Amino acid sequence: MDWSFEPQNESDAFLVSGRLLNMKANSINPFLSPNLRAEAKGAVEELYFTFSGDEVSASGDMKMKYRDFKFVILQKDRTGVNKLLTAIGNIFTNDGSNADPKGYRYGTIYAQRDPTKSFFNYLWQNVKEGVISTLTGNGEKD
Repeated sequence: MDWSFEPQNESDAFLVSGRLLNMKANSINPFLSPNLRAEAKGAVEELYFTFSGDEVSASGDMKMKYRDFKFVILQKDRTGVNKLLTAIGNIFTNDGSNADPKGYRYGTIYAQRDPTKSFFNYLWQNVKEGVISTLTGNGEKD
């Protein structure tokens, strides 16, 4: 991940870009389970993102190449699978088969910052929004 900003800029403007290559989706489950009450299955072959923003909001874009990606929504106590929410969620999640000729799906990023939380939470919110948009949107490049 590359993160650039000017410390003297009063608007807290920043630019973030990053990539993730060859990741088994279940490797992020220790993060997803407590933060989103979800687990992931499948593989992310490539993920690229770029977003810019300030202390209020950020926007950008993302592209992913992935296989057999599915989310499992956990019960509130995280001890089992919420089968109904998992089934509904996966209706809207593309498994990666509906991609461009190079295998990519595209998404957009937009997030507003919660000023009561850390900047790293803000970074995560942007990446999360991009992943959701890529997995559930039309997947086409704007």
